[in-house]
Amino acid sequence: MYEQEVGDIEGKGFGDSGEDDDDDSLSSWLSPEDLDYYADNFTKTGFTGGVNYYRALNLNWELLAAWTGAQVKVPAKYIVGDLDLMYNNKGAKEYIQNGGLKKNVPLLEDIVVIEGAAHFINLERPDEILEQEVGDIEGEFEKIGVKEVMKKFLTYRKPAPLFIPKGKGFGDSGEDDDSLPSWLSPEDLDYYADNFTKTGFTGGVNYYRALNLNWELLAAWTGAQVKVPAKYIVGDLDLVYNNKGAKECIHSGELKKNVPLLEDIVVMEGVAHFLMQESPDEVNKHIHHFLKNHEKN
Repeated sequence: MYEQEVGDIEGKGFGDSGEDDDDDSLSSWLSPEDLDYYADNFTKTGFTGGVNYYRALNLNWELLAAWTGAQVKVPAKYIVGDLDLMYNNKGAKEYIQNGGLKKNVPLLEDIVVIEGAAHFINLERPDEILEQEVGDIEGEFEKIGVKEVMKKFLTYRKPAPLFIPKGKGFGDSGEDDDSLPSWLSPEDLDYYADNFTKTGFTGGVNYYRALNLNWELLAAWTGAQVKVPAKYIVGDLDLVYNNKGAKECIHSGELKKNVPLLEDIVVMEGVAHFLMQESPDEVNKHIHHFLKNHEKN
């Protein structure tokens, strides 16, 4: 893979582009272990995936031309560091501060510029980010505690949608047993809890807040089919599988209409939402069998 020719940017160093190039010290928010983690991952993957985002800027404008003038119609709060390279791009401050952003995001409630913070603001100033006003569900999670929330999410095995009544935490939706399943170690749970303590849950929650907006934005693809070979694997205790209408859609042929090359539907017994963690060997067997059937195609 890495013997293939790379683009100019991947093959270059930073030259004399920064005034602090010779400073080997790390910021207080970036530990040597964190830096090693990022370096190890990018050593494996290379930078081409990230660089391609910028190579495709003009193409993205063309592909999104149909949405020119479209508005983001969800409540929003814009938080940026005053040293952020994007914020300091030509015209960016004027666009953000003079009403341009508000025109495209009419429900924008506030713009917060944090002094002395750069692009990775969630890493540099996590406490200040979390101090910003949060939505109702984030407030509920804060009362419950990040570690307990992650444990409830990961170990939820009730074959029904998950409800979190306001002021009642998880109610009777979660398990009362304090023990962890064999596939979830205390160290794994601590890892998830530590990360979500830093970032908060708003990023994930916003996916659900934007469901109606996503339907609007994807309206042009109503009725479009997924035309690649596929195999659908789900646990019979998965809360999504047990949502109203989901089983009917999957087993009545509706899913097959939208994914005409769907070859098989596998419902794993006694497995919930995180089936890759709960039953990795069985899931790997299904994936391996599927790939073997298509290795000559």
